[in-house]
Amino acid sequence: MREPGVACILRIKEVIITHLEEDWGKSYDDYRELEKQYKNVKFAYDGLERCF
Repeated sequence: MREPGVACILRIKEVIITHLEEDWGKSYDDYRELEKQYKNVKFAYDGLERCF
């Protein structure tokens, strides 16, 4: 049986990954495609604002 992930254990509703490096060879469109593979995961971009 699969163990629950950290986001589930901590009841995290949204994960925003920051400090992305262009050196990794991925464009923002590439990261947008990756978002489709993961529930509640978003990749930050310049100018992103969040209210908490």
